[in-house]
Amino acid sequence: MTNIFASPFRIFFMSCSLWAVLAIPIWIGALNGYVSFPGKVIPLVWHQQEMIFGFMNAAIAGFFLTAVCVWTSTKPLRGGPLVGLWLVWLLGRFAIFGGDELYLLMNLLFFPLVIADGGRRIIKVKQKRQYPLLALLVLLYLSQTLILFEPSTGLVQSNLLLIAILALLIGGRITPAFSTNWAKRSGLNKVNVKTFPLIEKLTWLSTIALFVSVQFELNYVIPYIAISAAGVCLIRVIGWNGWAFYAEPLLWILHLSLLWVSVAFLFLSLGYFEIVNAKAWVHALTIGAIGSLILGVITRVPLGHTGRPLVLPKFMAFGYWFIQAAAFFRVATASNWVPWHLGITLSTILWTLSFVLYLYLYMPILLAPRVDGAPG
Repeated sequence: MTNIFASPFRIFFMSCSLWAVLAIPIWIGALNGYVSFPGKVIPLVWHQQEMIFGFMNAAIAGFFLTAVCVWTSTKPLRGGPLVGLWLVWLLGRFAIFGGDELYLLMNLLFFPLVIADGGRRIIKVKQKRQYPLLALLVLLYLSQTLILFEPSTGLVQSNLLLIAILALLIGGRITPAFSTNWAKRSGLNKVNVKTFPLIEKLTWLSTIALFVSVQFELNYVIPYIAISAAGVCLIRVIGWNGWAFYAEPLLWILHLSLLWVSVAFLFLSLGYFEIVNAKAWVHALTIGAIGSLILGVITRVPLGHTGRPLVLPKFMAFGYWFIQAAAFFRVATASNWVPWHLGITLSTILWTLSFVLYLYLYMPILLAPRVDGAPG
């Protein structure tokens, strides 16, 4: 049991996946009258908040608290302090049964603790390259605070755009770097993973502008900014030549995840023109982009950080395809292309299967000591 608290990625990737398996079926059960929530809790609000505070924040914590130690050459949070941090997250999931005040307290407390642990390491070594990431996490926390006090659809959507920016930041670092390294190791010298400074700047300008316009409900400009952001993000991904990495699932899942960001922004724009359902973009972003990227990261990080070769366990690629299909059916359902009950059932089953498969294949890795005998 001590191994699970030897490094943040272990406990938080496991918890993230367990909650992914439990939270969606619980919500579907509530919609169909099989699950009852205490007090005046609204199932949709609970679903939205748990996907952010339960699923996404656990994944962010696991990645950030692990990666920051590599960036700063410091020892990761482990043992008792890590147990304490995890308990704050865990209590946040069940605090709903203790009343609104306890739920607010636990969920307001968790992310600042994550930021504080990673932030002190970054600031101590003056690693300025990570300052934008740190600032983005602080902004994300402020946005989440607003959601807890006023769980409106607009605030949830603007928070999801911040998470999309975070995904573009992290994905924009690791995807071209990992792809370039793999191409060199595989002898694919002709594959050129291109990054363009202008496109990078336009990516941040357009996505930040989109967040601001949604946050302040500037409806007259949102569709135009959204389609511009979709185009820029698409050009960015195309430059990485993702097609060349079809033989390596650990890479194509990252490319495909960031491609979904462009799809989500396109659907956001089309929704304002009433060409598609206005809510379809949320599912393209949350399942297609964020869900896929999280699955891609939590399958890769445990391999490298436990001393194992970067080889995806057999059958895990099916999990990648399951979550792509889940995104497709959920977007199709929201767009009224698929009957609601059929689409919701299929997307729920596929989403759940992808993370059940992850837990089955990765629990032995997360619970076992490093194969090279090193700590962590």
